Amino acid sequence: MHINFFNNSNTKSKQTFKARLFDQNGQQIKAFDLQSCLKNIDVMSKRGGKKTDIFVKEFISEDAGYAGYDNYVRLTLSNPLFGEQSFVQNLHHTTNNPVKGDTGNELYHMDLLTGIQTNNCKNLENKAFRMSLLKKIQKAAAQKDTENMNPVNIVNNMLSKIPPKEHGFSAERLSDFRTVAQDMLEQILYKGIEQIKK
Repeated sequence: MHINFFNNSNTKSKQTFKARLFDQNGQQIKAFDLQSCLKNIDVMSKRGGKKTDIFVKEFISEDAGYAGYDNYVRLTLSNPLFGEQSFVQNLHHTTNNPVKGDTGNELYHMDLLTGIQTNNCKNLENKAFRMSLLKKIQKAAAQKDTENMNPVNIVNNMLSKIPPKEHGFSAERLSDFRTVAQDMLEQILYKGIEQIKK
């Protein structure tokens, strides 16, 4: 019997998931194990923001010699708040065999990637949000627009333009993003002070 771990066209059209996960072939993945599939449990419904899409572009497995393989995944995250951001995420541990090319192993690592390794996608969203802020800061710096080099101001501006129903994040998650912006501001100020000292 073939078990489909991916989106089933025979299921109800109403979407109950939050973050949507897509594999390298563009198929949506809702569950990662046989039991969840048999019981029609949508595991991804408990992970990530309501409007966040996560696209797994490629697994990368590098031979680490006697240590086995270091594994990474190339991702694109998309949400109306932080736009579309692409990066490579470390899978945080070595394996005896390469993850890349082994369907079962890739599925297991997608489960880890969107679950316990990233606090149910929150760390991935925070990283994408930080990347979005950094791009805006770099653009403002190139234009010598000092007001828009402040990440806290950028966040306020973003949230004034994008209503909650569009980005789907709760007040708690927005607080997380404000913390990301505040941390960035502190880093900018600290590095600036360090440059002045020199």
